[in-house]
Amino acid sequence: MDVEVLMNKKKNAAAAYIRSECCRSSTPETLKNLLDTLLDPLKKIDSFDTIDWIKWLMAGGCSPEEFTANVRKYDNATTCGLVWTANFVAYRCRTCGISPCMSLCAECFQRGNHKGHDFNMFRSQAGGACDCGDMNVMKESGFCYLHGPHSQNPNLSEPNTAPPDLLCVASQMMPRLILRLIQHMRDNSNSLSGFLGGVQEADSFITMVHDMSGMGAAMRQVMTHALTNPLIYKNLTDIEEIGNTMSAEYYEFMSNSKRAYEQALLSLPNPKPPEEYKDIPYLQPDLVHLTFLEEFVFWTAKFEFPQKIVCLLLNLLPDEDYKEAFTRAFVLHYGRISQLLVQSNDPDMLSNRVVHVSVQLFSNEKLALRMAEQMGLLHIMVISLTYMMSKITIPSTLQSFGSRNTHFVVDCGNQCMKDHCYWPLVSDLNNILSHRPVALRFLEDDGLLKMWFSFLSLFQGMNANQRELHQHVEYEPTTYYAAFSTELEASASPMWALVSHLRDSSTAHLTKNLIRHCKDQLKIWFEQIGFNGHDLDDDQVSFHLPLHRYLSVFLYQAVRNQGLSLQELLPPAKELRAIIQHPLRVQTGFYEIISGLWVRNGLQIKGQAMTYVQCHFCNSMVDADIFLLQVAMMNLPYGEFLSTVLYRFNIMESLSISTSMTNSTLEPDHEILMMENCLIFLASLTSIRTAIGVSDCDLVTLEMVTLLCMADKTHSQLMELMPERSGNSSQSRDFEAVLSKVADYRAPNFESSGNMLQGMYVPKPFVWETLYDPIYILLRAVHRRDFQTSLDRFAEFSKLAGKFKGHGTPWPPFRIPQVAEAPYKDPRFVLQTRVFHGVLFVIFYKAVNTSQWSDQLLSLAVYLLELAVSVTDPIGPHVMSNTEDPNAQMEDRYDMNFSSWYTTDCLLANLRTEIDSVLVKPSAEDTIPGSDSSDGDDNSVDDVMEVESYDVEVEMFEDRGHRRSPIERSGYRSVAAGNLAIMPSRRFEDGPVPETEEVERRRDLQMMIASPKPVISVQKKEVGRSSTRGVITEVEVALNESILSLLLKLHSKLSSVPDSYTPYWETPGAQCIITESSSGIENGLDSNTFHSDGYLTTYSPLFYKQLYDVMTEQGLHKSRTGDGPFFIGNILDGVASRDNSCREYIMEVKNKLWPKEAEDEEDRLRREAQEDAERKKRASERRRIATEEMHRRQQAFLDKMNSELDPGTNPFLDVDEEEEDEENPHIKPLEYHCVICNLTGPSTPTNPIGLVILLQASSILSHRRRADTRPNALPTNEEEKLSLVKTETMSRINEKRLEDLTWSFDDDSWLMAMSAGWEGGVHVQTCGHHLHHECLRDYHSSLKTQQRQHNISIERGEYFCPLCRQLANSFLPLSSEFGIRKSALVKDRKGNIEPMTPETTAPYLPPSPEANIALEVFKLLKEYPLPTDHSKMVDAMAKTMEEMTNATMLKYRKIGSTTNTKSILLFVNSIARTNLELELVLRGGNLVSIPTDPQPSTSSASPLSSNVVSKRSCIVPLIHVLGVHYKILSTDQCLPKTWERTLGIRFLPDSAVMTPDREVPMLLRDPSSTLLHFLMNLPMHVDSAYFTCMVQALYNHVYIQAICTISCRLRYRERADWKAKKSLFTTESQNKYTDINQLHYLMGTVISYMETSPVPTVEFLSRILHSSQDKSGRNESNEDEIEIQLEKLLLPFVRIAALLRHHLYDQDLPFITTIDEEFSLLGQFLNLGLSETNKSKYMKIHDGIKAHHFLYWISPTPLTAIWTWCEDLCNIGHNQAVVRSLLDTQHITWGQPKLLELPHAYDDIFQYYHRRQCLKCNLVPKDPSVCLVCGTMVCLRDTCCKQQNIFEATQHALNCGAGTAMYLSVNSSTIVVIRGKRACLWGSVYLDSFGEEDRELKRGKPLFLSKERYALLQQQWVTHRFDHSPRKWIFHRDAL
Repeated sequence: MDVEVLMNKKKNAAAAYIRSECCRSSTPETLKNLLDTLLDPLKKIDSFDTIDWIKWLMAGGCSPEEFTANVRKYDNATTCGLVWTANFVAYRCRTCGISPCMSLCAECFQRGNHKGHDFNMFRSQAGGACDCGDMNVMKESGFCYLHGPHSQNPNLSEPNTAPPDLLCVASQMMPRLILRLIQHMRDNSNSLSGFLGGVQEADSFITMVHDMSGMGAAMRQVMTHALTNPLIYKNLTDIEEIGNTMSAEYYEFMSNSKRAYEQALLSLPNPKPPEEYKDIPYLQPDLVHLTFLEEFVFWTAKFEFPQKIVCLLLNLLPDEDYKEAFTRAFVLHYGRISQLLVQSNDPDMLSNRVVHVSVQLFSNEKLALRMAEQMGLLHIMVISLTYMMSKITIPSTLQSFGSRNTHFVVDCGNQCMKDHCYWPLVSDLNNILSHRPVALRFLEDDGLLKMWFSFLSLFQGMNANQRELHQHVEYEPTTYYAAFSTELEASASPMWALVSHLRDSSTAHLTKNLIRHCKDQLKIWFEQIGFNGHDLDDDQVSFHLPLHRYLSVFLYQAVRNQGLSLQELLPPAKELRAIIQHPLRVQTGFYEIISGLWVRNGLQIKGQAMTYVQCHFCNSMVDADIFLLQVAMMNLPYGEFLSTVLYRFNIMESLSISTSMTNSTLEPDHEILMMENCLIFLASLTSIRTAIGVSDCDLVTLEMVTLLCMADKTHSQLMELMPERSGNSSQSRDFEAVLSKVADYRAPNFESSGNMLQGMYVPKPFVWETLYDPIYILLRAVHRRDFQTSLDRFAEFSKLAGKFKGHGTPWPPFRIPQVAEAPYKDPRFVLQTRVFHGVLFVIFYKAVNTSQWSDQLLSLAVYLLELAVSVTDPIGPHVMSNTEDPNAQMEDRYDMNFSSWYTTDCLLANLRTEIDSVLVKPSAEDTIPGSDSSDGDDNSVDDVMEVESYDVEVEMFEDRGHRRSPIERSGYRSVAAGNLAIMPSRRFEDGPVPETEEVERRRDLQMMIASPKPVISVQKKEVGRSSTRGVITEVEVALNESILSLLLKLHSKLSSVPDSYTPYWETPGAQCIITESSSGIENGLDSNTFHSDGYLTTYSPLFYKQLYDVMTEQGLHKSRTGDGPFFIGNILDGVASRDNSCREYIMEVKNKLWPKEAEDEEDRLRREAQEDAERKKRASERRRIATEEMHRRQQAFLDKMNSELDPGTNPFLDVDEEEEDEENPHIKPLEYHCVICNLTGPSTPTNPIGLVILLQASSILSHRRRADTRPNALPTNEEEKLSLVKTETMSRINEKRLEDLTWSFDDDSWLMAMSAGWEGGVHVQTCGHHLHHECLRDYHSSLKTQQRQHNISIERGEYFCPLCRQLANSFLPLSSEFGIRKSALVKDRKGNIEPMTPETTAPYLPPSPEANIALEVFKLLKEYPLPTDHSKMVDAMAKTMEEMTNATMLKYRKIGSTTNTKSILLFVNSIARTNLELELVLRGGNLVSIPTDPQPSTSSASPLSSNVVSKRSCIVPLIHVLGVHYKILSTDQCLPKTWERTLGIRFLPDSAVMTPDREVPMLLRDPSSTLLHFLMNLPMHVDSAYFTCMVQALYNHVYIQAICTISCRLRYRERADWKAKKSLFTTESQNKYTDINQLHYLMGTVISYMETSPVPTVEFLSRILHSSQDKSGRNESNEDEIEIQLEKLLLPFVRIAALLRHHLYDQDLPFITTIDEEFSLLGQFLNLGLSETNKSKYMKIHDGIKAHHFLYWISPTPLTAIWTWCEDLCNIGHNQAVVRSLLDTQHITWGQPKLLELPHAYDDIFQYYHRRQCLKCNLVPKDPSVCLVCGTMVCLRDTCCKQQNIFEATQHALNCGAGTAMYLSVNSSTIVVIRGKRACLWGSVYLDSFGEEDRELKRGKPLFLSKERYALLQQQWVTHRFDHSPRKWIFHRDAL
């Protein structure tokens, strides 16, 4: 059929014809011709008609939708394969995952069973695909029920193969569709922008192909066949083969297309491979494509992986054949991708997209192995990495001596390094190396290993740092970030991936081979940098030594897990010496940096040192370096290694015995620090067992304890900070078990300030006692302050637990390490060399005789000696016979040549060896003058020369208890050294030294800790030659000390007690053991080792060893908590127990130093107690003197200020106000304390004082719901959303009432009959502090001059309270009348006084006090004069009123006509009403003293007590300020008329009790608002009797209102019953007035009155009843039920009245224990229902006080008043339905304002909202946020919904909360609070199972609602405390 004829048919008919042709023939000519027309490459590819024709043709006669449904029936795929792009939310389950890269879509995750698994939700950075159903990536147990081999997919039950006729058209069309897309790509291949534009142009076409791939497995098979068939590709693209069948036009197009394709191939060359790999097919320079898929991948790679094309290719991955073909095509282009990464303008985006593809392909182990074996994938990756890095190399500057360095390293400043362009290649390499077969293949290939180590050498020594010695570096480089990241990702990650597969001896040969290649590459590197094995530049350091670290890590793995020995792996000693030089230089460089030697290099060098030990790098860097140095130390001569360390630390000169020797390398302030660091390094080498003996579980314990001891940590912090082996973020399986063992969980709580604390883990007590290791903390601490913090925490624990009872601070509890496991030697043996013993001698000698060393240095030296002793075997005569005599006289001992100080390496022998003298080489300034000296001194060289002893601290004698602690004295600052010099420190020519007190004190100190002589006399002899000037080259200095004697002196010095050391056998514990043994008790001590004859006890040598062992077993020597004397004593005890000679020597030295009689134990204790008491007495005396001096100075200052302030000129004193009231001299005005000027005085009109207040608009009350309704929940489904929309709130009810009142009545009337302020009302709160108005003005002016405004808006009047620092923005003046009651308005009311009524008043009022008071109220309302005086007080009040007006929006303060003054009066009235109602809210919605609604047990979320609420209340001054302005604004006499109508009495002849037309009836007026209107129009100090009268009258009115409301809800029969009861009562009581106050009588009366008017029918009332029953529950006519309803309706007014009485008259509220007694007690508190003649009424009620008991009518005709009210209501000529509605909503019991209830699991919220469209813009917000008050979702920070430059969230905050809103940010789980012009991130109310927040959902752990936090959020909202919460507030500028 002709194409034109076919296309003129309907599409379904044409498609049916084509389908029939395809079923008959495999080469349908008609379809070919039709596709030639439709897919003409000269036409636009995105033609809608073309795409529509393609869909219909493929459907084969049915509709495209029906075709899609039919094809999906044959979708038998068992894998999900859903592809997503960046920012898609997916899940990863580590429990179910085989590959670490596995991921699941949300649907598959929810359908699967992952309960209790280790999973997390994450936001994809690069995109991905769902692996559900793929058994190569995850375990079958994690599959959802629709995927996997046991899938429950209903399609699997259908035939697996689609019918041939279903897809016959698709099979014929698919190659042409793909060809058309390829043609389009070729046609737009001129540039990247052109290609991307072409992809965008073809978006509709590509979307169509996407939809086809989504039809299921059957259609995917058709597509993959077309993509992977070489024949199809050749037949459609080879123009030479098919050129004769083309038209000329099409031939020309295809020719041009081919040329563009070939040019594109040439533009993307392959990296040049090494010569030995140039024959690999996939490394050839020419690229040949055989399938559409390969060309597709080519264009995708060349033009930086367009997202749409990538997703199309990945959508087909569930087809296994396609997956392998796609992987091969991807590997074919892999080498070229590395060049694109470097050339890209957006390498980060390209890297993510490359990994998006590669991670789906290489996560399959079998597929990755095939690629490695068949296509050389490993070689391609290594060559690509090497090629990329070799292009950015620069000459190495490390070890640069002249021109010998030929090594090249990567340039860390290159953009390729900064942008991490290598990351995709390294990520893919790590991915495939995670597969064991691939990794083993890598290790077996020598060529690969050689290439790999050659690649690593490019990082060896990169980013070398040169120390700046003269001036600070001008520009600090930032290259170290790239350097550390590169070594971690490109070197360490593959290293750990390979190590993970070398688990046993079966792979030992692979490890051995790798180590061989590593050593070979190190040799090459040494040759390239010209390193001779020992010469290093001490001013240069590089932290990057990957070759050394590979050697270290694989040595560790080979020895520990594979059974290899060190001897067969280590290089010869010479090579080993060379190998350790650079790691040792890194260590010394690290310590130099933290000591400040590199300070001129800027902060970046410190950043390098911190990164070197940071948790993510330490395993791969510092730990590897430490292990390598430990191995070298074990296998090199100890003395040589130790000397090398001392030399590298440049401290040898600091260890000179002469203090005149200065360090030529280190500055004085660095000398002590480097000494400490050297000892720390030695302690680390000798005590750390990370790689030489610690099990994996113990290592996890050690790491965790280290983190916990530095600070309490959250679970996520522990997970994050636990050292990881480079990229393997999965934690040890022992993590949770170890955590529960060493730490206690502290649940989330709140600080008193409101700060929210997360769930923390704190170390258990035993951790501090046994596991806390300061050395390991020094290794892991990024900052030294972390180490100091751990020491402080340890000291605090030790003192609280009673473990340390000293006065100072305990020393660090350095731990004795366990024995190193074979084949390692114990590192502590290095400490048994004579070199180290000489170093210790110098340290202890200077510690005894100077104050040069810090306590930290001393504690480290003592610890190192303790380590040496711990590995020393006991020594005896048989051992000594085989060694040299340690006491033999040596020929010479040279200063700083410590190997010459001792004749043996035996520690015990050297400890007791006395060093008699040392040859010291003097410096130039210390040379001794010859005979030609000009000073005339008679001394000569041969004379006796006196060397003055070192200066020592003497302050310990002044106050031993106030000595600085060891940690306090160990700060990093140099201490002035002593003056051990060749010549005395004092010149002899100066004459004799006077015997001053200081000299005497120093001599006493020397007597105590050294010898009886303070000066050592040394006979000097000339050792070397003298010059012509007589200079001595070396001088012998006598010392006569041993290490043991120095330890004894040091013990006494630190103890400040002579002879302080007590040998262990003389301690009370030892004596107890001896007593037990002598008594026959078996305790391990042999009684035969000692003998006592009653007078003298003798001990055998074995006794001391046995006793020490017994004491150790009993724990007497196990404690590591103590001070310096404690640890020194432990060493002395240990030495004495090991060697009898040492023990005897110790006792000999003790007796020699302190030759006095032994002090009795009781005398010693008595003396120590006396000394301690005297010390405390002196300290107390000093404190008393200091306190008295402080008080004296304060008083002097106040006296001076008072004398300078003249009463006549003092601006804060008003002379007129100082005079006392002559009438009432005992009454004084209240006085207030100004927190600025600190003066106390009254508030006066000329100098007002006021409260610090904060004004803010509030809509909290408007969100109250009916008390009997269920709280609303945040919707998580459509049903809940609909329920929330239907909810009635107070704002909606009041809007309806306002609408009805506006329509039915005049403005003047309804504005005075209602209340406002529910929305946008002004809330006033105070901190309770007072200020002078003038002081505040000056304070505010000073704030304007400050540069830093502390995040407040000075222009809007904001400031911080000067005392409590709470935010404020206004000033509430306090009237000068407060506290002054000169006269009562009504003085006597005890007798019956004739009412002061005019004669014309009708009806006649019987004389009574109540009537008199009512008349006085009337007169005051009518005649009270307006305030007319002008003063500063009035001005301040006007300013405050203006600020209250501006505190809310115009629409909230202007109700009704803007020109009507009644609208302003309503606003003024609403401020008072709003604050009263909010105070009720703060009290829990009632006045019950005991809270009825218990809150969660948190300190910050608990309900506020009545005292707290009262202290914060400022109702009285607020009402006063409002009242002043109310009186000024009130211009008519409406209130006196309202008072008459309330009473039902006419006081004036022209008064009308009836309400005029269009005026709101009395029964529709708001009683609480009416009461406030009355109060504000009355004088400030109105008598309480007036208040009681007004409340009583309004209570009567409210009672009738409530009865009317209830009566309207009754059915006809119920109303008839009430009328019958009333009639019966009337007959019985004969209409007595005293009996009408009965519920049944008044109810019947009101019903009768209401029915006389044309009210709606009973049927209408029934409809009203039906609607009201839904709101108020049961509606029965039972009198008790009605009574309960009455009390509920009356309570709101009674509560407001009670609060007013409480505040205005300072009367305590009654103590109410239950809600049931609230009404009756409040009624009694208000004195309701009482007359002067009926005081005992309450006492006579036996059946309970009811609401009608509180009625009391002042009018003599109350029924007339009631009839009048009802008649007014019934005579309204408007719609009675409106009246009924107003009456029905008059009294509603409102519940407490609450936020929406949140679901327990956060995932419910996230899944519902994170992809939900905005109702305004119909877009998915980038940051969807939900209002927690109303449930509205807004586009936070998006411009899409911006109106008038105000963003949506800010506008909603104004509409919903008058400027306050709380949003739950769905994508981050945090609460965003908007408060006025500021906003803050409040925190999160959702925590994980460990009590932690997960802001931004970075960890993706399941989150659950924290009820305590949500209660705190609600409390801060309700109490308006957001502005006072400790949050970081910012000005949002309407941009949220």
